[in-house]
Amino acid sequence: MRQFTTLRGISSCGSKFAVVRVKANSREVVEIHDLCRNKNVCPVCMGIQYRKLTIALASLVEEWNEDIGSIYTQTLTLPNRTRRLIYKHEDLSATWSAMTKSKAFAALKREFNMSQYLRVTEDVLNGLKSFPHFHVTWFFHTKTDDNRMSEFCNRIATLWVHFAAKGGVRGALASKQWYGPIFGTGKGYAQYVFKHGFLDLSFDPKSRLQTSSGLKPLDHLRTLVETGDMGLLETWLDYEIATFRRHRVQLSSKFTWTNR
Repeated sequence: MRQFTTLRGISSCGSKFAVVRVKANSREVVEIHDLCRNKNVCPVCMGIQYRKLTIALASLVEEWNEDIGSIYTQTLTLPNRTRRLIYKHEDLSATWSAMTKSKAFAALKREFNMSQYLRVTEDVLNGLKSFPHFHVTWFFHTKTDDNRMSEFCNRIATLWVHFAAKGGVRGALASKQWYGPIFGTGKGYAQYVFKHGFLDLSFDPKSRLQTSSGLKPLDHLRTLVETGDMGLLETWLDYEIATFRRHRVQLSSKFTWTNR
């Protein structure tokens, strides 16, 4: 990766160097690691950050379900047009921004007592067919039955399609915005939501059966490194550009991780 990445800091991530710590008239040499903290493309920093997020979300889901209210998850997508990935990310971000800043969204939050959300961006890389989308976790501050939360998600889907069309993205369908309840401890759900942040050792980079329909970014990177496929390199560099300075994880204003 250090041989082809376009991003500064990635090539030196993980480098070790020594510093001196002074304590009570003594000097101690300590070895530290220089981390790039890039949460989109760096295998080292993605793993560190996503592990923390997985633990935090699992704990929050368990507490929320036991003591506070109810939780629903929803996937928000746009039509996967044949174009560069950066434009697909721009369309997703613009649609999300327009929707969440609207009076209609604020009214929905009040009506259904949806107090906070967590949004995770996920990419499936496959050339011009690469598919970015959002996984959103909605937290309702009171115990809410399944039908009521389903109604909320249906109305969110309608809003999503409206603001996509308003922004020039035609063809989005409310029926494609999948949703469902989250029960229990949340460990499995947290692992699913943040699965793209970890290297999957069960994945075989040389198996074409696994690569034909698109790959998680780190699986794509491993396949690129092990096969040397230049077509995969073009897609990877496009991904680096598309995700530069973008937040993979976005929290709503005043998001609370735990009350414990």
